[in-house]
Amino acid sequence: MSKMNLKSRLILATIGITVIALFIGLMAFAWRNDVSDQEQFSGFLNRPLEIKRAGVIIKKEGRFADYGMDSQEALANFTAEQLLNPGDKLEFYAAKSYYSIHVGTSYYLLGRDTLSSGEVVSFEYFLSDYSPRIWETLAEFLERKEQENILKK
Repeated sequence: MSKMNLKSRLILATIGITVIALFIGLMAFAWRNDVSDQEQFSGFLNRPLEIKRAGVIIKKEGRFADYGMDSQEALANFTAEQLLNPGDKLEFYAAKSYYSIHVGTSYYLLGRDTLSSGEVVSFEYFLSDYSPRIWETLAEFLERKEQENILKK
């Protein structure tokens, strides 16, 4: 009977370890897709957008680039590589999506800029539905959200 008990424990331990390994693997796995041709993103690509809120390009490890663009509030946590002022023009060349089980789906626009050092870098810009985009004023953001709500009804 003790042999059977030991055999059962080994089988249960093997099943348990396999389930844990699969769970960790799924949590770590992510899908990255190009969504540039989707209508909701294509309007932002390959055309200059005028910045309406101050922003920065910062060095950080991102999902798609080594630099990221954020609003100027990001200066508190990072060193700015490039300041972006209202009135500056910005152009994005691609849109990407990132999916993982623990994050869900997030969307990024990719652009290029020349830093003050002369280095040309690619950067990513996270598209948030919960704050104005860098090319929107607060009033434009609120109007866009109102229009989205009307369309949902």
